[in-house]
Amino acid sequence: MCFFFLCISFQEHRITPLKISHRNLVSILLRRKAKILNEMADARREINEAYNDWQALCKESQESPTPPAPPSSLTGRSRRSRAAVEASSWISISSTTSSASVTPHAVSPAKHDPDTGEISKLPCVVDVQDEYNRRRQLSLLHAAWKKFDPMQVTLTKINRQLEVLEQNPPRDVYLTNSERNLIDWHLANLEFANATELQNLSLIHWDQDDAYELGGDHCIVQGGFGQIMDVLTSSSGTSGTLRPAVDNPCGQIELKSSVKEISISDSGVRVSCLNKAVSEDELIAHNGDAVLCALPLGVLKESVKILNRERKPHQTELTALSAPYFNPPLPSWKCESIERAGFGTLNKLVLFFNDFFWDRNERLVLFFNDFFWDRNERVFGYVHDSTERRGELFLFWSITDRPCLIALVAGKAAVALETEIAATVGPKGDDDTAAYLKLPIVARALSILRKIFGRQNMGNVPDPIGAYATRWTSDENTRGSYSYVAVGSSGDDYDLLAAPASPTAPTLPLSLSSPAAIVKGEEGLAEVPTRLYFCGEHTNRHYPASVQGAVFSGLREVARIANTFCPGETPIWQHGFVLKEAPSVTQQQEPALM
Repeated sequence: MCFFFLCISFQEHRITPLKISHRNLVSILLRRKAKILNEMADARREINEAYNDWQALCKESQESPTPPAPPSSLTGRSRRSRAAVEASSWISISSTTSSASVTPHAVSPAKHDPDTGEISKLPCVVDVQDEYNRRRQLSLLHAAWKKFDPMQVTLTKINRQLEVLEQNPPRDVYLTNSERNLIDWHLANLEFANATELQNLSLIHWDQDDAYELGGDHCIVQGGFGQIMDVLTSSSGTSGTLRPAVDNPCGQIELKSSVKEISISDSGVRVSCLNKAVSEDELIAHNGDAVLCALPLGVLKESVKILNRERKPHQTELTALSAPYFNPPLPSWKCESIERAGFGTLNKLVLFFNDFFWDRNERLVLFFNDFFWDRNERVFGYVHDSTERRGELFLFWSITDRPCLIALVAGKAAVALETEIAATVGPKGDDDTAAYLKLPIVARALSILRKIFGRQNMGNVPDPIGAYATRWTSDENTRGSYSYVAVGSSGDDYDLLAAPASPTAPTLPLSLSSPAAIVKGEEGLAEVPTRLYFCGEHTNRHYPASVQGAVFSGLREVARIANTFCPGETPIWQHGFVLKEAPSVTQQQEPALM
């Protein structure tokens, strides 16, 4: 799994930040562009106002009357006097908008000729105030343009940057297709381990049990777990063969019975079951001092849904319930932990053949572009080219001495398989083997097998003689495969699920095999111990989703019940329920990234 976590680390620490940086940069540029456009609009209004004012001043200057021009020549004293008078009449004081500012009108420069006594001047007459106003307004217009031009340049640069970012987005996958597909295979393997899609897992607590993980190889029960039930329901005769036993040391085992109600009182417990082989509508009651509930978490979730209904089911309605009814209802803290904990799905497709078409003797590991084979482990896998289908038939097991292959279906594909089975197999159920052979997933499995063995000339793949597919979520006796730490849940929920039912929530961490809490009895009665206990893989914080976890939880609760109802001088404490001590807090590693 090191390769997997390295790849995930690469994805988290490289690709995702690049995408975020790309989006942030585009957002920053768009905000800057909007700001520049607003500033350009304001500058454009200033330009228009300055231009209009300048045009108005120019038009006003053209429309104002021109002062009269003096005669071209005069002689004698009278001419000089008249010229002086007329020249003085050309000079006036014009008020500006400011009372403190006065500017004289200017006349054309004059020149006196001493020989002739004439005064000559240029023909152009300039109004100094008008000229000043026009030039001042023209300067304001130029300043407005100087302010606008850099904005135009900046806008062009921003548009060019946005165009480059649009044409070069960060890639979704910075790996080759083969590398990406291999990562998907490891993700499917992780979904197999947790019985759910990765998005449903708690990022903080999903691997809370890793500190207790056992080393060594996985063990397989030769012949399957069905042999365990055969032993529990039988006893060995003198010849060593198994035979049914009426006085089985395991006690009475009811077959084909479904629990409909679990009633708890101060005097004891009553478990009401429906056995359709005996009656379709009459319940069979079993009484005792305590009850150990080993129902799967999926069934408990269904029971909580029944408890959340507004009214209690009538006695005649119990036979139609889809899960056991707890009377009185489970305490709120227990129901909340049941709802928070996750219970997922892993399904398997089993293919039966007449003979082995794969060589079971070679002991080597082969890796190909889209599949691998580990002959040492009797396992081979298939790497899909699609993320959506990564969990479908991604791993094949050959673990028996019979020509049989078991293919795993995990994640989203496990849920889709149940829908496919419901549409193909129909109500005939598990006995219709012909219907299972017609499942589309069987054809897809054969296509994968023929692709693997045909390409490497490893043998011909015949048609199977039989097939079977599990559908654990659709099974009302399980409603799922095994537990996982869901979003919003934690390892504490395993302890809460393990705690005996009591009005108040237990103090965590839970003491594994300590006697159950003493609760107040009914009015007039003495205090009585709790009578409802829980076991199962979903109640084992250290080894959840495992066979050993389920076994240890049963031993734990048997010890608790013995310490509660049959206390002795030496209490029965748990031994071996935790096979591996957890490292200290300083030694524990951070949760793996997903």
